[in-house]
Amino acid sequence: MKVFDKSSMDELEAEILNQYLNIVWLEDYLNNGLKHVELVINFDMEGRPEPKTIEDWRGAPIIGIEVKIKRKQNLGSQHFKQQLYFTVEEYNSIYREMEESCNDPKYDFLDLKFGYSIRELICLLDQITALRGELCNLNDKEGSKAYKEILHQYIGIDTLTYGIKNPSLRQRIAKGRSTQGEYQKAVKEKKKIFFDLLVKQVQSNGKYKNVSKAVSKNMDEIMYQFRMYDEAWIQKKKKLSMARIIKLNEEKQEEALTASRKVKMEKEIVKLSTFMQQLEDGLNHGYPFETLDNILPYNTTSLDDVLMKVLRLEKTIKVQCIEPS
Repeated sequence: MKVFDKSSMDELEAEILNQYLNIVWLEDYLNNGLKHVELVINFDMEGRPEPKTIEDWRGAPIIGIEVKIKRKQNLGSQHFKQQLYFTVEEYNSIYREMEESCNDPKYDFLDLKFGYSIRELICLLDQITALRGELCNLNDKEGSKAYKEILHQYIGIDTLTYGIKNPSLRQRIAKGRSTQGEYQKAVKEKKKIFFDLLVKQVQSNGKYKNVSKAVSKNMDEIMYQFRMYDEAWIQKKKKLSMARIIKLNEEKQEEALTASRKVKMEKEIVKLSTFMQQLEDGLNHGYPFETLDNILPYNTTSLDDVLMKVLRLEKTIKVQCIEPS
């Protein structure tokens, strides 16, 4: 069995802290129009033609942002530099700043323009801390799986930059972005269903004694809402796939179509047809749709155990919903 490399958590933790430092610089640059700050955006152009238009540049993936200062000025977290690892003291100081920034309206631009927030980054840091505390109770396979779930959550946030100061992590994130984007969107949406339900119940009935009670008391409603989400998702995908197949079959009738293009289209039709059959088979086997767990998260007969782990790693929700032990 492959041994779980615990240093992966340190790398991801540093990535998230660096991400926040980037946000501080970006806020200064966007909102204050600082003439003494030069923003250098680095694009990943490997295997891509040289961009010739603004639209070409917009389509290229950003792999880093460098801030060059023409004259000394006090700017937010300037006393911290982006780096591969941070000391405990640096972590604590930046974490406090992040919490304060959550209540500062000047950072609202992040959610409005880029679709994520500092609060989401804090949540990931809390999950890493919680996982460290749980590692003694997990084997390497379980620890690795829990870490990957956090990493994929970070990937799902779809930050403006990634892999800051860490090329190997950048490659892993880039790979995850290309393969896990839609899956992580579903993870995020189903977690929101779960957490919203817990918070609503706590507002009406008070906090739960422990994580197990919080999950077991709401299991029927959670499964119902998850099933409604999954069935709507499946029907949407079937409809989109069928529409694409119809369009491809129409395009195949064009006389000017090259042989290679026709072969490529036929392969796509087979792929879409197979996907639709996979969805149909999943539905026919009944809920939970275990055969679809690789594309629709939380389709497992051990959902209660999975959700208890999710809740233990979500510090903010846990504090809101569980009585202190």
